[in-house]
Amino acid sequence: MSTGPVRRGAALLAAGLVSALLPAGPAVAAPHPQGPGASGTTTVTLVTGDRVTVTDLGHGRQTVTVRRPIGATGAVRTQRDDGHLTVVPDEALPYLRAGTLDRRLFDVSGLIRQGLTDDRAGTLPLIVTYDRSARTATPAGAERTRALPSLRGAAVKAGKGRAFWRSFTRTPGIDKVWLDGRVKAELAESNAQIGTAAGWDAGLTGKGVTVAVLDTGADLGHPDLVDRVGTARSFIEGQEVADRNGHGTHVTSTVGGSGAASDGREKGVAPDATLAVGKVLSDQGAGSESQIIAGMEWAARDVHARIVSMSLGSTEPSDGTDPMAQAVNTLSKETGALFVVAAGNTGAPSSIGSPGAADAALTVGAVDSADQAAWFSSAGPRYGDNALKPDLAAPGVDILAARSGLVTGTGPYTSMSGTSMATPQVAGVAALLAERHPDWTGARLKDALMSSSKQLDASVYTLGAGRVSVPDAVHATVTATGSADLGFHGWPYDADEPVTRTVTYTNTSGTPVDLRLSVRGAPDGVATLADDTLTVPAHGTASTTVTGDASKAPVGGTTGQIVAADPAGTAVAHTVFGLVKEEERYTLTVHVKDRSGAPAAADLTVQRLAEGTDAEPVHVGDSGTLRLRLKPGTYSLATFLDVPGSHGADSLGLGFLTAPEITLDRNRDITLDGRTLREVRADVDRRTETHQLVMEYDRKANGADLFGAVQVPLTYDSVFAAPTPRVTQGTFEYRTVWRLAKPQLEVEGVGEATVQPGGTLIAGRTRLPLVDVGDGPVTGVSGKAVLARLAPGADPAALARDAQDAGAEALFVTDDAPGRLMAWWGTDDNADRPLLIATVNRADAARLRAAGRVDMTGTPDSPYVYDLSEGHRGAVPDRDLTYAPGARQLAAVHVTFHAARPQSGGEFRYSITDTFPIGLGFQERVALPAQRTDHVSTGPGQLWHESVTAGDGALEERGGLVRYDGGTRPALHWFRPVWHPWLGTGLGWGQQRAGNQIQLNVPGWGDSGPDHTGFGDVWSEDSGMRQTTSVRLDGTLVDQNTGSAAYVWDAPADEHTYQVVTDTALDAGRWPLATRGHTEWTFRSAATPEDHWTYLPLINLAYDLGTDLAGAVRGGQRVPVAISASYVAHASGTGRLGGGRLEVSYDDGTTWRAVPLSTGRATSWRGTLTVPRGASSVSLRASARDDKGGAVTQEIIRAVAVR
Repeated sequence: MSTGPVRRGAALLAAGLVSALLPAGPAVAAPHPQGPGASGTTTVTLVTGDRVTVTDLGHGRQTVTVRRPIGATGAVRTQRDDGHLTVVPDEALPYLRAGTLDRRLFDVSGLIRQGLTDDRAGTLPLIVTYDRSARTATPAGAERTRALPSLRGAAVKAGKGRAFWRSFTRTPGIDKVWLDGRVKAELAESNAQIGTAAGWDAGLTGKGVTVAVLDTGADLGHPDLVDRVGTARSFIEGQEVADRNGHGTHVTSTVGGSGAASDGREKGVAPDATLAVGKVLSDQGAGSESQIIAGMEWAARDVHARIVSMSLGSTEPSDGTDPMAQAVNTLSKETGALFVVAAGNTGAPSSIGSPGAADAALTVGAVDSADQAAWFSSAGPRYGDNALKPDLAAPGVDILAARSGLVTGTGPYTSMSGTSMATPQVAGVAALLAERHPDWTGARLKDALMSSSKQLDASVYTLGAGRVSVPDAVHATVTATGSADLGFHGWPYDADEPVTRTVTYTNTSGTPVDLRLSVRGAPDGVATLADDTLTVPAHGTASTTVTGDASKAPVGGTTGQIVAADPAGTAVAHTVFGLVKEEERYTLTVHVKDRSGAPAAADLTVQRLAEGTDAEPVHVGDSGTLRLRLKPGTYSLATFLDVPGSHGADSLGLGFLTAPEITLDRNRDITLDGRTLREVRADVDRRTETHQLVMEYDRKANGADLFGAVQVPLTYDSVFAAPTPRVTQGTFEYRTVWRLAKPQLEVEGVGEATVQPGGTLIAGRTRLPLVDVGDGPVTGVSGKAVLARLAPGADPAALARDAQDAGAEALFVTDDAPGRLMAWWGTDDNADRPLLIATVNRADAARLRAAGRVDMTGTPDSPYVYDLSEGHRGAVPDRDLTYAPGARQLAAVHVTFHAARPQSGGEFRYSITDTFPIGLGFQERVALPAQRTDHVSTGPGQLWHESVTAGDGALEERGGLVRYDGGTRPALHWFRPVWHPWLGTGLGWGQQRAGNQIQLNVPGWGDSGPDHTGFGDVWSEDSGMRQTTSVRLDGTLVDQNTGSAAYVWDAPADEHTYQVVTDTALDAGRWPLATRGHTEWTFRSAATPEDHWTYLPLINLAYDLGTDLAGAVRGGQRVPVAISASYVAHASGTGRLGGGRLEVSYDDGTTWRAVPLSTGRATSWRGTLTVPRGASSVSLRASARDDKGGAVTQEIIRAVAVR
């Protein structure tokens, strides 16, 4: 594989199906939510090594920053579909198309929900499966945690760098890499309801049958489980089998508890079965897919369990092909074990998750005490292929069973609801049946349980064959095939063929049995039997066939029963059947053409514009044509397509093609025609280069909501969009966002030279002689500039190393591929090389070659930037798409970055609009202190969110959402003293109450800019930053934490006094200002509505001192000072503010003196500081209050430096 730069085709991928694995039960209310991170920022690292940081700005707004790994140069595709965020780097596209990568690996929302954020998980859990030709060696950059032979694979933990990705892309024989997703856990006289006593009366108690229960472990000291568990094992690293969750004890006792704590009244279904407890879910109720698979292998292969009970599953539907479902099928066939699995608790059609979706699983739904479907019980048909699921049902509402003594609560028993509670009852009945028939396989047990169940009125796709019945199961002498799937029948049915299935009857008695067969519950003609009567010989079998005819069925799912009755008319066995007749469909034929009109491959996003629909990714092959079979309705198509650029033969462009509104009421053809593309560019009055560029679109209609975007890498030198008709349903908008700046390198006679990562920037003007080495050895270049050609497959870093070793001062590189050449040119340990490195196209290379020298000017830090944003609502217009804003359309913002000493920082301004609530981009380097002029787009709905960091990102200042006015020249200061807690609008959360829950978030280092909130890395040992926050209720401590957050989860309903205190500290060696801070807020609060968060009336203090760039004032002079008070934005329960006071100290808070203040506005006060000569700093202590009992007092040591 080439180690050279990579250019991938551009395409936007829709969010893939997310298997965020959650409980199948119990179906109960969730516990109190925990607050988000104090900064509202969450980071996840993708399998590609890309770090995705999502910052919540509140009110549905976010910023998304993608930090690409060194050497990655492709585009990044971001999509939010109905609030669900997916980020896909270009490098992953070929593997996603080929099906060798699990789409969940790029589901940022799902990764966050599963706790796989960088602050909580140091590795990424994966399952790697191999084809049969490959060795199952662990890829580099990963540690194997367990072998999974049932999958021909292994569970691994991949480091969050680039090593695993490199190994994966270079290792042959890997079949697929899956996310090792997190899984969480999913008896009332239930024994009486299912007739368990009939089994016991027959002498069946499960004796001699091993039942494995895979769950959260068990309380082996519970009276009902003492001496009941034959073997136990934990698959959760660092945790014993002991159940500190409660779910596992409940389901284990349901299977086979002795009932000792109730004198036998609450014993399990199979009280003499040998129980094997496998802890595959942690005490927090979570586990990974690989831990569950390992537990399944242990139960079936090592313990030789005949029955495996699994009350767990995913809330997202499965098509039965994922790793857990594969393991169920493999182990069932290999060992003959019966896996009894919960259907799940999502309660919707086609919502059964894994592993219940497996073909071999006996999948269990739930009924209430009246044998009606429980509201939460997940239903079929199976997602993807519409197969028959679930298989059976059992009571699952208010089931009484053992309570683990290791969890809170009283008494030996507790009630729970869910398909989790139904599952162990079926597992127990299976154990009774296995005791009666020790030679039966799991498949035969499954058929027997289904064919003997109590028939219910519900659809088979809701409750399977019916409710499990112990008397009928254990006394049956005739059993039948459990189900007959009569197929999926696609529109328009003209090629439809009847589906025939075999139904087999088994007679375990010593005399022949005559059966009368009939079809019930389905329209006439839907299911036809080959035989009306059948004789089943003693200890033998007999078969018939059933044929499904979809022409006789209504659209949708049709189910029924084949009932076998004895000569007296008594039903002795039944087989359920079902078929799905597809509703109306039409063919949408999509043609994609490039700018020349030639067919083009593309990745499309297809969105049906209807509520509850998901965008789907589809790939158009090299033919440029794809046919889609879709429901009638309105659709939107979109793609980002690689096309020739506008700058000659070497140019590479990216084109946006969309058909935003397609009415599909018949077969239709649509062409996404690259010949109509118009160039989108920005034209400003200064020489600039593109630093960042985002192409984004938004489509909303009929309840569907789709946002798609590409962060366009510098490989592309031009972008395009094709005109569209104006939409008539909902809204559509296309927008381009630019960050432009003065070129970092300008070369005389050259149109463009692109500075490369891994080199060293120059400052000022330089002239060097030029040596053209072509693609040969780099020699004779000491003190000179080198012009080289990068041959296909060559290593850019090796070329840069040769130039460095030869003493070159600059390296200019060209190649033969279209687009700008972008690569990593630095060292193997990610360090920059001490020479300038830039790339040029072939035409500019020829000009340099002819000149024989290079005259160049370097500008590491641009004195100006352009943050531009232009959108087109309703349609992409058929006109020139050049954006050329005049002075009246831009704000010229004079930006000052303060710093006590020179240091590196980062800065970016994110575009947020009423249509596009996600701001995309990444911080760019800025040298502190500095001043700069930023030209910023204005207009209706255009907002900007600004973020600046200092000290390698340890301290971040974040603004609220800013709206600039065209033609204005505002001033903006970052890191200007006083650094102090500011409860700003850029937080995303905090200072809020909902009902009896209060969440507080008081970041410690806002500056004196407008609404600037400052966050510090107070958790890292070497950050030099500390913060502790507490909250008291009427003087009693309620909560205290490291960081800025504090909570009251059970606040009294009536009004009380609350006090919030935060203490901050900065290492004076690194941060000479605000070295200590102490702030106290007092407010009164009563209960607020529970259905939304209400802002609390906390008081902010602000300061205004005229400091220099270093944050200092001059000693020996009088310095004006002002303070002001205001409530948190949008606060309720506010009063009248007043009582402003200010004290000053020049000895780090040892002594204080009052500063006389005069009132300006009602909530601001002015005074004068007389700064002594020889003082090194100024410390301030300020306070204010209101007439509602609220107050704030704030003390900042070394608030301002003195020079």
